[in-house]
Amino acid sequence: MLARRPVVSVYLDALEPSWLERWIAQGHLPTLARLRDESARCPILGVHPFVGELPHVAFLSSTHPSKLKYWGAFNYNASTSKPLYLRGYDYSEVRSFFDYTPELNVCLFDLPKSTLAKTAKGIQVLNWGAHGSLNDSVSNPSELFEQLRQRHGLHPALENDHAEAWQQEEIACLFDNLIRGIRLRTDVHRDLMARSDWDLFLVAYSELHSAGHALLHLEDGGHTMHPANTDEKPMLAVMQEIDTSLADLLRIAPKDAAINIFSTHGMVQNFWDICTMYFLPELLHRMAFPSRNRPPGETLPPPQIGTSWWSNAVWDMTFGTSRTMPKMEEGYNWIPSTWYVDDWPNMAAFSLPGFDEGMVRLNIKGRDRDGRIEPRNYDAALQIVSNVIRDLKNERTGAPLVNRIFRTRSDPFDDGSHLPPADLIVEWAMEPCDVAISPQVGRIGPVPLKRTGGHSRNGFSWIRDSRLKPGDYSAATAFDLGPTILDLIGVDLPNHFSGQSLLRDWQPRPDVALFEELP
Repeated sequence: MLARRPVVSVYLDALEPSWLERWIAQGHLPTLARLRDESARCPILGVHPFVGELPHVAFLSSTHPSKLKYWGAFNYNASTSKPLYLRGYDYSEVRSFFDYTPELNVCLFDLPKSTLAKTAKGIQVLNWGAHGSLNDSVSNPSELFEQLRQRHGLHPALENDHAEAWQQEEIACLFDNLIRGIRLRTDVHRDLMARSDWDLFLVAYSELHSAGHALLHLEDGGHTMHPANTDEKPMLAVMQEIDTSLADLLRIAPKDAAINIFSTHGMVQNFWDICTMYFLPELLHRMAFPSRNRPPGETLPPPQIGTSWWSNAVWDMTFGTSRTMPKMEEGYNWIPSTWYVDDWPNMAAFSLPGFDEGMVRLNIKGRDRDGRIEPRNYDAALQIVSNVIRDLKNERTGAPLVNRIFRTRSDPFDDGSHLPPADLIVEWAMEPCDVAISPQVGRIGPVPLKRTGGHSRNGFSWIRDSRLKPGDYSAATAFDLGPTILDLIGVDLPNHFSGQSLLRDWQPRPDVALFEELP
């Protein structure tokens, strides 16, 4: 084992690399500008074709999802023909990358989709203010969370960092809470850093993630919903506050610590949500029930942000009073793909719930409870369904909505948890859309725009360490980050990792999708 050296690793959740580089070039982020110049820098590739949920777990586990048997928070039970909500990965079979060395002294604070350590020494605090944590608010030791709450308070946006574009007062309140939350983080970081000589001090800032979803239209002058005659830059203001907080963290970090700044995904104009949550399930439902098809109709109104909750507005437009409206506040009923579950038995293909990439399940006889497609026709059915999906276009621009479609298995009965529950995964084109047109089923929408910022697969990593020459390096993957951190510390690497330490093998990683692309 090598002599140990401390590492301070900071996850800037959903920070888009192009935004970061622009803000640095404009002189807005002095702390990050200095750190950039002193670091070895590389792009980070996500888990292609997945976007939103898996990158966090890929980093923390350093393990391929087929080995984890985890493909995101949403799954499917073929015996009941019902969706399942799994929350986060439980790290029972595969632990966090740092949790295999009992003597490793680790402080983990507010990493989304994380867990308490089983082996490593130190402390962990979960869901203090992380966006989409999928964790309970707990700590190890158990009394620490309450101690931090009493001493510093909780993040003012904890479990309350969602706002839709029409909610101007709520958006202003969210912005204020994010700024206050960053300042509280600074205090908590000081507190936790002083408690021990840490081998690994691993913390996250989730504020830009929350801001990106709700505020990107206010920041991005090219967004359809960008207000006229405004100089507001709320995302930049959030990032400047993070930059100030990072300056404080670097001042209190051990002088000999390696510094790692990274994100496993980014944030751009939202082109995924509506396609996955509404266009896709509505398209497949109309294929099964053609009486619901709708002609293009009258001239389109301009895109809208709406005046009420998005899911309520979409329900009224889709079903009105013809069906009993679910309680949107319960579980994940607000996701439109769940509204069609009772009809899945009568559909040849249906859309599983999700936020980013589209997930399509075929109803196969002998595999799914209410199978409708003969197994021998599996390949043909995949092609038919994918062709219909691929025909979707943005009615406003005429551009295709689909970039690529992937098949996840060659045999429909290869249906274990080593593969995702979907037979097809849809990667959407990078163009926001509120109304789709299909030659098979007609117009879908227009619907109000929802979250104005959505995820990209664009990540990055910077490492400031004497063993790495500053400059630009070839792309790495989210699986490589954990092994690299352990190697920087100087501990042995578990042999099951899907990634490799960049200190040992910094070779170009191809951005290859996990599954076969359908022609």
